Amino acid sequence: MQFDVQINQPVEDRKLTLNNEQEFENNQKQIATKVLPLTKRQLNNKKFKRTTTIIDDDDHAIKGPFEDSRVTRMTFEKCRIIELTRFWLIVASAILNILEYEYSFSTYLTRNMENELTILLYLIFSMTIIIIFLTIISYQIDLEYRKSSRTISQKASLMQTNLIWGLLIELIIIIPTSNPFTRDQYVVFSQRGSSETRFYTINEIFTYIMFFRLYLLLNIGFKFQSYYSNRIGRVCRLYQTRFGTHLMLKLCIRQFPFSTLSWLFIVGLIQYTYQLEIAERPLLRTFDVINTYNISKSLWVTMITIATVGYGDFFPYTDLGRISMTLGLFYGVTITSLFTAILYNMLQPISGENKSWALLDKTSIKKSMKRASSNIFFYFYQLKNKRKVAKRPDVQENLNDIVFNLESHLSDVGIMRRMYRDVDGEEFMEMVNRKFGDSNHSFKDLILYLQKMMEQHKLILNNLEKNQDLQSFKLKSSQAKNLQNGQFSSPQSYQYNLNTEEKLSKDDNFFENLEESNRDSCLMSFHD
Repeated sequence: MQFDVQINQPVEDRKLTLNNEQEFENNQKQIATKVLPLTKRQLNNKKFKRTTTIIDDDDHAIKGPFEDSRVTRMTFEKCRIIELTRFWLIVASAILNILEYEYSFSTYLTRNMENELTILLYLIFSMTIIIIFLTIISYQIDLEYRKSSRTISQKASLMQTNLIWGLLIELIIIIPTSNPFTRDQYVVFSQRGSSETRFYTINEIFTYIMFFRLYLLLNIGFKFQSYYSNRIGRVCRLYQTRFGTHLMLKLCIRQFPFSTLSWLFIVGLIQYTYQLEIAERPLLRTFDVINTYNISKSLWVTMITIATVGYGDFFPYTDLGRISMTLGLFYGVTITSLFTAILYNMLQPISGENKSWALLDKTSIKKSMKRASSNIFFYFYQLKNKRKVAKRPDVQENLNDIVFNLESHLSDVGIMRRMYRDVDGEEFMEMVNRKFGDSNHSFKDLILYLQKMMEQHKLILNNLEKNQDLQSFKLKSSQAKNLQNGQFSSPQSYQYNLNTEEKLSKDDNFFENLEESNRDSCLMSFHD
């Protein structure tokens, strides 16, 4: 109202001065700061509105209760890149460890190429440090992915989740590695069964532990299967299923059983063979002499241990060798159990095979019934021929045998009829009942849908009738006014009622027939 008063003032009073300009700006600021209260729907739209950026760095931004698929997908891809880099670094470090072990063992007495081995150890040590950092980064990204997917609290840290245990286990496996600082350090022990002194170098023990990294390679390898994706993760969260490498292992065993089992067997064979070789090879070495050695015995012992055979012709002497073979035994039990389960699933018949076998059983039962029926007719014919001379004792005994055979064949026919009836079994009957039940449910849903359509049609008809009554009332009133004024309406107006009534009753026959057919709601049924 003040604004209107100022406008109605004379032009002389409305001259723009410095004070008036400042007052005008202050009034505009006050109007801008006055915000009308928002409705509940506007508040919800404002609160759960998706931002246009993929990552929002503002800590005070309002976020919705559901995950943003763009953020989770980008976080998931970052994790895959880190895991791929870590995979190849672990492979490279394992190869370099094996080369360093083989060359240092063979040249222990001659000490050739010392500088090159030192450089190689520094390279292995630096690669291990990079793998450790990548492992920590990978778990941090996994934590970020779980936060963005709303599976854990937004304020949760790595120590407050179960990810810390996986990180600790991987660090325990990764940290022990060959390095130049422990190259000339030894662990001395006495050979079992004799008093000879043997020794391990610290780097050999680290190489022994390094082979457990093959499990990390398996763990990372399962993350690059076709089923491991952000979309599958959302589906698992929808059904409250744990999404990880264990699920990928189950899916791979189900989808590619023999290839997955072969890779697991090869990885276990390589690991425990080389661990046994590292553990037992120092028995052929002293501080002065190195005897010839061969990896074939370690390979043979590992193979028969994983296969749970254990002939006992060779066995480990050292403690490290016995530890590796004990772990290989449990690993072999797992592999053989998986192999047995896969074979059992392969030998289970499918539905088509069950039907084929049922048909073969029916045909064989029909043939047996035909043979039994022919025997019955044969004994009936004999019984008819010997009925007249049945008083003779020898004929009486023969007659009793014929009656006995006839009764046995009749009972056999009855048994075969029951067998013929029960060939399909209970599973087939349950399947048929389930098929008919599903069909009945689908027909019931269709009937309910048509009933709703009929109700809507009736409502539309009622509304149209009301409009028709209103229009007819207006038409009559206008006709009455025209009659009073001496005017006449056109002949088309008199036909309006009849035409609209014919148009409105177009679909009445369909819904009347539908009401009559409601009593046949179960269109199909199956009875034993």
